[in-house]
Amino acid sequence: MRPSEATVSRAAEPVTERVLVLTPIGRDAEMVRERIVADGLPCEVCADLQVLLAGISAGAGAVVIAQEALSPAGAEDLLAVLDAQEPWSDVPVFLLLSKARSTKRPRAGSLVSGSRFFERANVILLQRPLGIPLFLSSVRSAVRAAPAASIRCATSTASSSARCSSATCS
Repeated sequence: MRPSEATVSRAAEPVTERVLVLTPIGRDAEMVRERIVADGLPCEVCADLQVLLAGISAGAGAVVIAQEALSPAGAEDLLAVLDAQEPWSDVPVFLLLSKARSTKRPRAGSLVSGSRFFERANVILLQRPLGIPLFLSSVRSAVRAAPAASIRCATSTASSSARCSSATCS
């Protein structure tokens, strides 16, 4: 499947559970997608960062992005899209690190100035090569947590016009 074919949402799959993948080298994206789908989660490969950002805006349970796919400007664009979401939404971003950077946080200059990216986004750092059981367990847990947070927030705001202010939704 070509990446452009995988970017079309399937109506039967809840977009809040789908995993969006952007890994531009080789067959990485397709291999990740195959593993996630085999584990029972909907998954879409994004052809580029703009497709990924549109997918997040439409709804996503998690994002998997390779470090090399995220420039400083791209990280800023990703933060802008994540900031534009509802207060209860906290889409986890799995940042796949190259083996050379596996022992420490990526240099701030490689993503954004300072640690702003790590402070404002729900980032999970994963070292490549990936341990598949650990990776799938992490993604599955992250996707399951997102709908629970939105349900708690919707329940708490159903009788009020105010936005949810609970710790879950903040």
